[in-house]
Amino acid sequence: EMSPAYGTGPRGAPFAAVNASLREELNYGGNFVVQTGWAWRQSQASGLLRIGAEYFNGKSDQFSFFNNFESKVGLGIWYDY
Repeated sequence: EMSPAYGTGPRGAPFAAVNASLREELNYGGNFVVQTGWAWRQSQASGLLRIGAEYFNGKSDQFSFFNNFESKVGLGIWYDY
């Protein structure tokens, strides 16, 4: 994960994150997620506002459908506090 650790001012800064998850109950199958976009932080102690895109590929993250394979693309707004 790469995101701004200090205040960005009104211009913001880029962020990116990659995550892979292997699950034993799926015979060590899992999923792969990539997020990227733009982020703003007021100060080092404040939350992080992010706007970006996400790509998900792999076994469903809804545990009721754990054995289904999914591929998703989406846009999002996140606030990390």
